[in-house]
Amino acid sequence: MIARYFAPLAAGHPGAFALTDDAASFTAPPGHDLVLTCDAVAEGVHYLPGDAPA
Repeated sequence: MIARYFAPLAAGHPGAFALTDDAASFTAPPGHDLVLTCDAVAEGVHYLPGDAPA
């Protein structure tokens, strides 16, 4: 369904990765980083509570 109906809408937008991944690429304002995901990220599992932001 995604390939048939939605992927064509993303054509010409390289940051959409042809809707083949659960990620997207956006340009952040100068001096900022932007990370988007729809995956679960849990403190104590994927990073330690005291870890500084990257």
